[in-house]
Amino acid sequence: MTGVGVRREGHLLVVTLDEPRTRNAMTQRMAHQVGAAMDELDQDDTLRAGIITGAGGFFCAGQNLADADEGRFARTDSRGWWGFASRPPRKPLIAAVDGMALGGGFEIALCCDLIVAGGTTEFGLPEVGRGMVAVGGGLTRLPRRVPYHLAVLMALTGERVSARTLAGHGLVARIVESGPALAGAVELGRAIIEHPRTAVGHTLDVIRVAGASDLGTSILHQDSRVSVDELRLTPDYREGVASFKEKRPPRWLRGATHD
Repeated sequence: MTGVGVRREGHLLVVTLDEPRTRNAMTQRMAHQVGAAMDELDQDDTLRAGIITGAGGFFCAGQNLADADEGRFARTDSRGWWGFASRPPRKPLIAAVDGMALGGGFEIALCCDLIVAGGTTEFGLPEVGRGMVAVGGGLTRLPRRVPYHLAVLMALTGERVSARTLAGHGLVARIVESGPALAGAVELGRAIIEHPRTAVGHTLDVIRVAGASDLGTSILHQDSRVSVDELRLTPDYREGVASFKEKRPPRWLRGATHD
């Protein structure tokens, strides 16, 4: 198989970049395949979260330059670069990163809500060394996730930084010491989808806006998006309060808001 593979792992959708000859470098065709997978994740109510990973022990080497040289860039009209950078799925998306995530590969990981990485993984934005600019979101997202001077160092020198260093700055959520990062990402995804769908959806929406906006804008967005008066009437909210009062684990209803 080459291109992009898509499979289900219970309520998780696993999207695998699989172009071994080019270390999973993204082509326009692959971006459209990723975009279709993100559409599936959004539209299928049985899916609760997504994972994007790379095959062959390598995450992604970024834009396929041969494709780009012919004017075919790894982006779509509906979702932007990499098939989701401008319009990510409404559900949580986890990057499972092994080997290296360089250029657009790093930008793909930055577009995700969480990053799980192997212990020897490295990240980098090498575009300046090729006379290029990282236009797929890396230059805007990276300084929001790590200290400014580290972002500048990576962007202006192309220097690779280890997953352990980035974990120390909070960018990488978990390090997988042995085995593929995908196993750690699946474990993390399952932990997320144990919680009620409505609560996860509202929380993710608000925190995404908060991470990309000034404080005043994010508070206004939260006030418009999440109504406590409405939430407190839902079965999940009532069960959460009841379980707290009764000092027991919650017994979530299996239905539209949770399955």
